Amino acid sequence: MQRRNIELQVITLPTTAGLPCQTLVINLLRRAKPEDLEPLALPPNLDLTQGVLIFGAAPIWLYGCLIALCRSAPWIATYHVRRHGGIVVASRIAAHPVGAIIPIEHAPTQHPAILIGGPPSSGKSVLSYSLNRALIQHIPHLKTHLFRANWDGEGNHTYESLNTTRSEQLRRQNNPKLQHQPDAPEKIARFFQGRGEEVPNLRSMMDLTLVDIGGRTDRDRLPVVTACTHSIIISSDPEKIGDWRDLCDPYLQPLAIIHSVQASRVEVVRSDPYLEVIAGPWERGQDCQVPEVLRDRVLSVLS
Repeated sequence: MQRRNIELQVITLPTTAGLPCQTLVINLLRRAKPEDLEPLALPPNLDLTQGVLIFGAAPIWLYGCLIALCRSAPWIATYHVRRHGGIVVASRIAAHPVGAIIPIEHAPTQHPAILIGGPPSSGKSVLSYSLNRALIQHIPHLKTHLFRANWDGEGNHTYESLNTTRSEQLRRQNNPKLQHQPDAPEKIARFFQGRGEEVPNLRSMMDLTLVDIGGRTDRDRLPVVTACTHSIIISSDPEKIGDWRDLCDPYLQPLAIIHSVQASRVEVVRSDPYLEVIAGPWERGQDCQVPEVLRDRVLSVLS
């Protein structure tokens, strides 16, 4: 059911108890706004006599609206990637109290995960966000998810906020900066080990997972790297591409290398064995267009 910029899709996920879990998937085709809620209807095939698991990256106000619309369901849960299951947030039955976890079973098939990396100030996070949106706009029912596997506080909210200046201010103020904390090496190693364990959870649920790994090539990121299948490298500095290839190429299939530029430009340097393009600009706060050649190369991993 699509309304303006919001698409809602009903799928079924298996639980570890062997029971099907009705799941309401949120896809934002473009930046969602509160006015998109009027009117917003649930998909006709959503059965409110069953529990509902809500999945997807979306603003809190949209989650609040969907929980209210589903209030007659026996229970409502929201997906938590680290627990690989739904955490019950509203319930009318004792069997699934608020706070209980609905564990989701890993599917036997692991779908592709594309790691997106590159040095700072190259447009990596903007590319990740724009690419995820471009894929959903091109194939609305595609189950894709952008996973931020870094601690810098970046998220879809960074780009969807109506006040991007305030959003960036809050991000900087609340960035944990693990590298400056006591016992930094141990904390960083645990962080990336945890994110690496979460990637298979997403790969078992999504048709395609995009993984933003941040802007450094430290070896402690290997648990995330090895959990993916393909790589996209974006860099404004050609000399730093080699460091990223050293990190990714032994484990991942190279999909694309993007030379990031400030000018509005798309130039294909090569198509095989991987795509290499000069493209830009990738600037926060702008409506960045993903080149069709890049979008199509990403979709080719699904065939």
